[in-house]
Amino acid sequence: MSALGGWQQGSVDGESPAAGAVVICLPVGSSLSRWASTGELERECGLHARLASVYPLVVLVSDGDASDEAAMASALGAGVRVVAGGGDVAHAGACRRNWIAERVAGLVRGAGARSVIVQTEQMSGCGFSVPIVGALAGEGFAVRLVARAGYRWSRFVAREAGANSAEALAAGEEERALCAAADLVVANTRDTLEDLAWRYGLDAGRTVVVPDFVPGDERVNPATNRLATSVVSAGELIERKGFDLLVRAVSMMSESRRSGVRLVLLGEGPDGARLRALAAELGVALELRPPTTYGAMLEALSTCGVYAQASEHEGDPRAVLEAMATGSACVVADSPGLGEVVEHAVTGLRSPREPEAFARMIEGLLEDREWAEAMGQAAARTVRSRFGIECVLERELMAHRLAFKQAARSEAA
Repeated sequence: MSALGGWQQGSVDGESPAAGAVVICLPVGSSLSRWASTGELERECGLHARLASVYPLVVLVSDGDASDEAAMASALGAGVRVVAGGGDVAHAGACRRNWIAERVAGLVRGAGARSVIVQTEQMSGCGFSVPIVGALAGEGFAVRLVARAGYRWSRFVAREAGANSAEALAAGEEERALCAAADLVVANTRDTLEDLAWRYGLDAGRTVVVPDFVPGDERVNPATNRLATSVVSAGELIERKGFDLLVRAVSMMSESRRSGVRLVLLGEGPDGARLRALAAELGVALELRPPTTYGAMLEALSTCGVYAQASEHEGDPRAVLEAMATGSACVVADSPGLGEVVEHAVTGLRSPREPEAFARMIEGLLEDREWAEAMGQAAARTVRSRFGIECVLERELMAHRLAFKQAARSEAA
């Protein structure tokens, strides 16, 4: 049995699979070997392994090297194959892209499949999926392209590099081209999907939400077993994540409460030194904890008194979902990508992006542990029922069938 497998192949939701094979194009920088070493493989590839319980063949295309293929041969199970492109496949030349496409086609032929779903994991760095579709179609396979957006890529680039920068314009053009080529566009949140549909004129019938999943093995920890002096947040230490807002929020709590509170940021990035200086200036106990293993992150989420996220816009709210799954009482910014995963005063609190508002809500939850317990337990139940891997798998399979149906309608028209 594989580390991620253990399911019997066949239909999950009562219908036959949409195709004989699924090809997943991973974004640039995705290292299967690193995920395995840090314990993140289930978090990143758990859904892919579950797809292998339904489809005869699942192919992961990464920009890793031969070590990626060797390391993952047993971990992902017999139904999952890895094609490593040899580094930065997003900018590979035509020769290497053709070589990758031919390797994928060889695996599909070997599995006896005649129909294939090619799916990107992100909009960024996955344009190489289009040549793969072309190569498979050229050999007579029935191929459908599903383009997935895990966050608002081009908007993030525009925010970081400038709206009229070469980087933002290139990202927008690649995103537009991928949406135009796709038979179906999938996003992990309604906000992201509506933004893409508006920007690129996508027909509603070609779009669907398939949320991020939580693995389901997170330990649900009651408030009575948590540190009522610990406030945790996670993510890359960059400006748009709003970690400076959290530092200011802790500094605005009542003196009796603030003196015992430690703000723990799980991540690393260019803003680390600036955040340390701000915390020292405001008298806030701050710990910057670089990522080590997925297990260590889950331990921090399952023991904190409050989990807080103050991003101005969040493309991938998975850390929030994982915190909720452990029973954490959460305070999140009422901003795109975050507001729709937390029901205010039921599964967490949604706050204006103002330090004073965050301070009041965080302090209230740290003081009233019964309130924190009620919301944490409601959050755990809701997340596991809506974002559990079995539920998300069914939506993924539905999206694959929809891609074939939409393409059939277009061809008939």
